[in-house]
Amino acid sequence: MTTIRRSIRNYVFRLVLLALLGILSALAQQITGSVTGSVLDTSGAAVVGAKVTLTNIGTSETQTAASDNSGNFRFLLLPPGTYTIECSLTEFKTFRREGIIVEADRSLAVPVTLSLDEASQTVKVVGGTPLLEPNNSEVGTTVDSQKVLDLPLNARDPMGLANLAPTVKGVGYFGGEILTSWRIGSINIGGGQALRSAFLMDGVPNDKMGDASGPNPFLTTDSTGEFKVITNGMSAEYGRTTGGVISVISKSGTNDYHGTAFDYLQNTALNADDFFSNKAGQKLAPVHQNQFGAAAGGHIAKNRVFFFANFEGFDQHVSHSAILASPTALQKGGIFLRPRFRILPAKS
Repeated sequence: MTTIRRSIRNYVFRLVLLALLGILSALAQQITGSVTGSVLDTSGAAVVGAKVTLTNIGTSETQTAASDNSGNFRFLLLPPGTYTIECSLTEFKTFRREGIIVEADRSLAVPVTLSLDEASQTVKVVGGTPLLEPNNSEVGTTVDSQKVLDLPLNARDPMGLANLAPTVKGVGYFGGEILTSWRIGSINIGGGQALRSAFLMDGVPNDKMGDASGPNPFLTTDSTGEFKVITNGMSAEYGRTTGGVISVISKSGTNDYHGTAFDYLQNTALNADDFFSNKAGQKLAPVHQNQFGAAAGGHIAKNRVFFFANFEGFDQHVSHSAILASPTALQKGGIFLRPRFRILPAKS
């Protein structure tokens, strides 16, 4: 009996260990970003031992690091969001840069220059040259949550915006209404075949197995934090695909409470009849469609525990009208009318 219990404990321990390793691997590779940089003085020499603090604006989470012997620092495994960086050292003015946008699978280099301090001062960088990605050779397009909300979408499917990325072409129903996962639709990325593209959700493979390539399940507009379309030069972690990669990050809560609610309505009173039905004197076929939902996010314990929830529903009752040509009484008796055109002899 003891041997059996020990075997069960070992089996459970191995399962938990494998699950943790899988989660850590996903976090490290697909759904986080990083910030690196070098601390230099005004002469270009490396500054050793400077305190570098990185703060997430949304959650107020802070991380600290010290510049090494070469003046370098780095912050890894950062959740996507907006950050502020601050660097300080005795006898130097404090350096501060705001509005650093960290995206999934992106490594930013932030240059820091410290000048000698004659009094207690802070050098604040409000705007500057765009930050480079020296640690990454991938070619791709990132669509953040603001673009998902602002850009026009058909049927509230964020995947429709992937068609705006260069070398990307949706095929069939790709980017259409999210009614069921079993929809005919695929996508070509960077000239690759449709069935060779990969889909990730929060770092986990999310490929549909069935009628065609595509994500399964989908994220709605309100629950999408951002997604990135990688078209070329992808790193080895995506080695299982010969096409492109679409990596989607779900939205999470912050210290501020936010919520939305919506209802998109179509019905018979608001729709117009088509030309042929009007000509035939047919009334508009009944149409009743509601696409509704709500989303809410915030904190449970400030600066520590956050939540986000989303629900979306679709209710549709549609009927169709058709105009059919039925045979007349003469045609039923085998007598067909002459054609409405005449064949004229050619003039000599």
